[in-house]
This record gives sequence, structure tokens and C-alpha cells, in this order.
Amino acid sequence: MIYRALLTISAVLVLIFSVNAQEQQEESTPPGPPQPLNDSWHQWMIGEWKGTSESNMGKTKDWMKVEWGPGKQFLIMHYKGKTTEVKEDALKQAAKKMNMPQDKMKEMMMEDYYGIGIMTLNPQTGEPMGYWFDSYRDISKGSGTMEDGKSTMTWTSKAMGTMKRVVKKVNEEKMTIKMHGQDPSGMEWSGSSVMQRVK
Repeated sequence: MIYRALLTISAVLVLIFSVNAQEQQEESTPPGPPQPLNDSWHQWMIGEWKGTSESNMGKTKDWMKVEWGPGKQFLIMHYKGKTTEVKEDALKQAAKKMNMPQDKMKEMMMEDYYGIGIMTLNPQTGEPMGYWFDSYRDISKGSGTMEDGKSTMTWTSKAMGTMKRVVKKVNEEKMTIKMHGQDPSGMEWSGSSVMQRVK
């Protein structure tokens, strides 16, 4: 009888604890969407940017437009890169790895690149996260950290591999980007960009 009574009391205590925990969770999580992204970093990113990039693969001219997504809960980034120079060593290495003639590989590398990124902050952790879609029909998932004037994100996908991207705010009109990645074949690459605000 005592054992059964103890079990009953324990069950009641567990039930009470669960109800209290649920009530506390409901109280700490307000209903509806989180507050809009109104911090200085996301406000600063909004606008049109132009710049150049250089990597061990070659050089590009870059254009980027960043605008608000639904309810100012996301940033939507539109990007276009136009190759202006392909490095011969990188061309030979890429052609060999992909078993393609060098002229075909160069033709592919000279094509304009288009991408769309959708980024936000994780409502639970406050850390940056997002998805990237591009003209190679790739979908990459990104996550990382943010500190004053700098965002560090790692982007991964089966098709494109892994890329670490560090964006730094130089001033209101300028940003720098450092990149380091590895494609699925194990080929490593690195590069940097400088972007200036157009409007």
C-alpha cells in the first residue's frame, strides 16, 4: 500500500511539474512571429552593391542587391558574378578533375553566375542561418555566428561542397568578404571580395 501510495504521489508530482513547465514555456514564448530584423547589421546590408572578387580560380565583377523579405523577417540577396579572368593552372586542374576538355571547362567558367540567398537569425539562438540557390541548381545551407561588424557563416551542399564566408563591415559604404572552400572532389580554393554601396 505504501509503495502504491508513493507511486501515486510521484505520478501526481510529475504531472504538476510538467504542467508548470509547459505554462512557463508558454509564458516565455510570446505568440505570433518574432520581432523584425531591425538591428544595425541587417539595416546596413539593405541596398545595391558592386565590386570585384579574386581567387585562385580567377577574377570576377560582382553585383548584389539586398532587400527585405516578408515582414522584415529575412534578407533576400540577389547576386550576379561575371568572370573577367580565368587562371590557367586552375583551369587545367579543374578540367582534369572533371574529365573535360580545357576549352569546354573555360567556356563553363566564363558563364555568368547567378545566386539568390535567403537569410535570417535563428529565433531560438540568435545566430545567422540561411539558404543559397544558384544557377548551377545548387541549394546550400548556411549557419554561423555574428559579432559586432562581422558575420561568419559556413555553407554546405552535396553538389558544391563546403565554403566558409566572412563578411566584414568596413564602413557604411564598404564591405570585405573572405572565402575558403573545398569542392566534393577535395579541390580547395580561397578568395576575397570588396563591395561598394551603389545605393
